Amino acid sequence: MVKIYTKRGDQGKTIIGGMEVGKNHPRLAALGALDELGSVLGVVLAWQPDLVILEEIQKDLLEIGTNLGVGKDRQIREKLKKGIRFLEKEIDKIWGDLPPLKNFLLPQGGKAGSFLHLSRAICRRAEREVSALSQKEKVLPEIHAYFNRLSDFLFALARWVNQRQGYKEKRWP
Repeated sequence: MVKIYTKRGDQGKTIIGGMEVGKNHPRLAALGALDELGSVLGVVLAWQPDLVILEEIQKDLLEIGTNLGVGKDRQIREKLKKGIRFLEKEIDKIWGDLPPLKNFLLPQGGKAGSFLHLSRAICRRAEREVSALSQKEKVLPEIHAYFNRLSDFLFALARWVNQRQGYKEKRWP
């Protein structure tokens, strides 16, 4: 039986990409944010199972994590470029169904909409963690662009889901 625990973490270390690093390594911070984002998208799917696009995004996050974790390209560049174009088209469609936005919004609404707002905030953190990693190691520029577009998409989707479910946006100021 293969055990899930290695006990390396007991000393604050782990193996990634074939080398032992501290748990505070920028690569692990980026991977942790990706993991958290994928998990919160799973929570959204629990409340809103018809948002099947989120499962595809979870798969993209695993592909990105594989690239960041072990540096395997697996033709991820073209997949990310295609994903970015897809997200842009979806944002444009969703945004066209929403009232114009001239103020900031309080990140609220129904359960799915609120968790989408949370996922957007986590996505922004993942973007910052990937940016920090890229200052030390090579990161594909498409990964940066994907997170930037994904956070916009999650914001638009949160607004759309809340509107569809009858929640009134609370604007600030």
